[in-house]
Amino acid sequence: METTEQTQSSNTRQVGIVYDAPSILEEISKLGLYTKNPKELAKITLAKMKDLEGVGYNFEEALASVHLLILQMMGSNIVPFTITGWQTSSLRSIDETAKVKATLEGTVGHGSVSRSFSVSSEGVGPIHAIDLSLRKALSKVFPETKDIKLVSYSLNIVDSSNGSAAAAIARTEFVDDHANRNVNPTTWATVAVSDDVIDASVRALIDGYRYKLIFLNKKERFAIPDWRVAIA
Repeated sequence: METTEQTQSSNTRQVGIVYDAPSILEEISKLGLYTKNPKELAKITLAKMKDLEGVGYNFEEALASVHLLILQMMGSNIVPFTITGWQTSSLRSIDETAKVKATLEGTVGHGSVSRSFSVSSEGVGPIHAIDLSLRKALSKVFPETKDIKLVSYSLNIVDSSNGSAAAAIARTEFVDDHANRNVNPTTWATVAVSDDVIDASVRALIDGYRYKLIFLNKKERFAIPDWRVAIA
């Protein structure tokens, strides 16, 4: 993430997609996911998306969130890490840049390798500091997360009629910094909604890292219900 908490542009920004049952089926196929009834999976995923859109979610430029939702609707609960709490604080003095600190608590890993953590980082704004803390916590168990870069972050009010009490929609977009040396690097975007702007942002960040570990991890740390199940 660059040195601002404001909305940023990205040359690799995803093109908006309006989803329907056939397009969800296509995503299931692209992911290589196996289910006995893909049409039914597409149907219930689309219904869940409609419910979430009713409270402010916008999936048109957040394909990674769609993929995670498909996995959820399959009943596959993959949780590489859990954030149990966070805290941010800022200190500003005259003629000096604000110092923002974020502290995250949670667990990372699964099974016998699961461990608790409490980490802190300073950043340019709360979201930048939280992102740095999350990466610091995860990299000890998942070193591949060190190369993840937050390239775009935006926050919008869902219902402006409620003023400061309105829900907010956070969108985050990532790229693997190691893969960024390629001509066409892989990017992925997530979205989350909450009546707390920090909560919405943290949820979008969490899903961004989850997506990397589940779908874009060459080490295949987590087993997903893919086509290999059908021929096993």
